[in-house]
Amino acid sequence: MSGKRNFVFELVINNHDFETEDVFESDAQKIADNLHCNLLCKKLQEHTLKMYLNFSHDKYLLKWSLIKHTLLIDKDSSYAHPESDVGLTTYSYFGGKFLMLLNQPKKYIGPTTSMHVKLEICVYRSVFYDLSQFSPHYADFLIKLDSGEQIYVSKSVLSNHSSFFNTYFNSTEYREYAQDEYKLHDVSFWPFIALLYVLYGIEITFRSLSDDHLKATVELAHRFQCDFAMRSFENHLLSLPVNKMKQWFDLAERYQMMELLRKIISSMTKEELKAIIPNNQVLGKLNPDTVQEVIGRLLDF
Repeated sequence: MSGKRNFVFELVINNHDFETEDVFESDAQKIADNLHCNLLCKKLQEHTLKMYLNFSHDKYLLKWSLIKHTLLIDKDSSYAHPESDVGLTTYSYFGGKFLMLLNQPKKYIGPTTSMHVKLEICVYRSVFYDLSQFSPHYADFLIKLDSGEQIYVSKSVLSNHSSFFNTYFNSTEYREYAQDEYKLHDVSFWPFIALLYVLYGIEITFRSLSDDHLKATVELAHRFQCDFAMRSFENHLLSLPVNKMKQWFDLAERYQMMELLRKIISSMTKEELKAIIPNNQVLGKLNPDTVQEVIGRLLDF
C-alpha cells in the first residue's frame, strides 16, 4: 500500500486524572483493515509517563509500515513552547512502538493546568497480508495447528522457500493435500507467524523476539528446510555483541550455521574451547566440522 496517510491523536490529562489513573488513551483510528492504533500513555513509578504508538490488530495479520511521528507536549492546546520528539521508524509484528519517556509530567499538570499531548503520524508505505481467511493471491492453503489456530498461507511462497512444503504441495502421495489443508504438529503459533514474516519478505526486528521465541522460530525454519530464513536468522545472530553471540553456540552447532559458529569459536578463550570438548564422549556428539574448527582455534594459542 503506497501513498501518504496522515493521522492525529490527542490527549488531555488534568490533575485529578493524573492522580487517580495510571493509563491514558486517545481514541483509536483505523490504519487498515484489522489494524487500528492510538496514543497510549502509562504512568510509571516516580510519576514518569511512558508514551507509545499502540497498535491493535488481528493476530493473523502480517504487517509492515514506514511511519514518521511528531509528538508534542505542552500546557495548553496552542503548543507554543512544546516538548517534542520526531522520528522515522518501521513497525511490524508486535503491538506497540515506544515513543518517549517523559520525566516530570507535573510541570505541565497543576491545579489550573492540564497536559496536552498531540501525536501526528504519517504512514508512508505499508504491506499487509491477512492470513485469517482465504485469498487466491497470498493465502490459498489452510494450515491447522494443534492449538486450534487456522492460518491460510500461500502455497507459492512456502513452496519457493521450503523444500518440505515444496515436496508436500507438489506431491499426490499425501491424503491431506486433497482436502486443501494440512495439520502441523508441535508448532507454536507465534514462532510460525514470525517465520512467515521472513518467508513473505516482510521486515521483522528479530531483537524484539525473546531468546526462546527466536530459538523456536529457527527450529521451525530448520525443520521445514527454509534456507533463506535460516540465513536471515544467522545474519541477525552475527550482529549480536560477542558475549551475547556465544550463548547461541549450541544452536549454531546443531544446525551448522557455519559462519556464526566460526565467529563464536574465534572469539572464545582457550578455557572456553577446552570446556566444549572435555572428553571423547562429547567429541562424538559434535559435528566433525565443529571439532575441526575448535581444534584449529586451539592450535592458535
